[in-house]
Amino acid sequence: MDQLRPVIAWIKKNVFWLGCAFLSLAMIGIWFFASGVLEKETKKRTTEIKGKVRAAKGILGVKPKDMPE
Repeated sequence: MDQLRPVIAWIKKNVFWLGCAFLSLAMIGIWFFASGVLEKETKKRTTEIKGKVRAAKGILGVKPKDMPE
């Protein structure tokens, strides 16, 4: 227990800075996780929108048979 006494004293002295470091690392981790989720969602929705635009262009390209050009 005597060997841990200086470590415990150092932790008590620097608990604020240790907490700041932990929170900073946690926020960076959450940011990376959220960025990945948003990137996947963006790709999914972009693909969906491009498909709808392609379908709309296909509809615009259809010419009625009974109308002269």
